[in-house]
Amino acid sequence: MIPFDYYYLNNVLDDYQIKGLLDIIDKNKVYSTDNQATSSLKTSKVKYTEWRFIKNWLDDVYCSVLEINKQHFGYNIYPLKNDDIININEYGPKTEYTWHKDSSNNFNNDVKLTVILNISTSKYTGGDFELFLNGVHENKNLVKEPGSLIIFKSHINHRVKPVINGTRKTLTLWLTGPRFI
Repeated sequence: MIPFDYYYLNNVLDDYQIKGLLDIIDKNKVYSTDNQATSSLKTSKVKYTEWRFIKNWLDDVYCSVLEINKQHFGYNIYPLKNDDIININEYGPKTEYTWHKDSSNNFNNDVKLTVILNISTSKYTGGDFELFLNGVHENKNLVKEPGSLIIFKSHINHRVKPVINGTRKTLTLWLTGPRFI
């Protein structure tokens, strides 16, 4: 079996579902702090909600992600809890998130997979998502279309290049499991 570093799905949500999801998020924002990666620059605006508020909208997506993990990544993943914080990143012109890895400060678990779902409601230019794989910057414009998502191993360096025009919106889930040894 070929090891996967990332997996992509297109059209997991349509425009109607994205707008409904954004309405739920706007009505159920919670206070949290952004734990951006150290030694990286993140200039996007971040909103937060809890899994409890959006899980009905994303249940099919979440089930697909769990099945993809089972078939392609093989990580032992803890289920999302109702009070897990979900980030909604909004990148406008000249905003970006430089190279970083996703990780946990928890001594009992590690972030295994990062799931980024494009929930943009209008076109934008720039904002390319890149992974650093095998010593090469790989441009993953796969996640450029609204309703598309990418799942990748959280320890892989990745970035969002600056948006030039428009607004790029994404929802991020981090799936955790027992610590790597």
